[in-house]
Amino acid sequence: MKILQLTIELKSDMCCGTGTGDGVQFDTVSAYNDYGLPYIPAKRLKGLLREQAEFLISCGYENKNLNLVEELFGKGERAGTLIINNAEIKGASTLKEDLDKLFKSQSALYNPSTVAEIYTVARHATAMKNGVAKPNSLRTIGAVPNGTEFEAELYLADDSCEEGLKFLRNCAK
Repeated sequence: MKILQLTIELKSDMCCGTGTGDGVQFDTVSAYNDYGLPYIPAKRLKGLLREQAEFLISCGYENKNLNLVEELFGKGERAGTLIINNAEIKGASTLKEDLDKLFKSQSALYNPSTVAEIYTVARHATAMKNGVAKPNSLRTIGAVPNGTEFEAELYLADDSCEEGLKFLRNCAK
């Protein structure tokens, strides 16, 4: 099995929404783990990579092997040769160790909610009609700030060809 490292640096604020809000400040929030650290779900990453793979094929990628997309990402009930983990904030394992100690020693002051606040910026959006804001349409979004870096491990079965590895690298670009 080949282990690949995917690094993502946000070039703009990102809301990798969970479909819920916090009920108080935000209508929509990003995904946060049990420590309050933001992450990008593996399912979302795999979907984005697959979408890019299909786009490259449709644009005339040098090897128009349509089976390559199905081989890597699977189809229907058949799993592909690619396995993806959640993308966690860079240095998450060290942060988790430090947060464990901090939560135990200062539990009243520090908790996952206070950590999430550090990694959240508020963005506001409203629906417009003819240049005028629609009534009651203002929404507040909890986003992860630009410049944040994420890392994810990808696992590619050994029987995957070099062509598949090259194709996957092009999809990640």
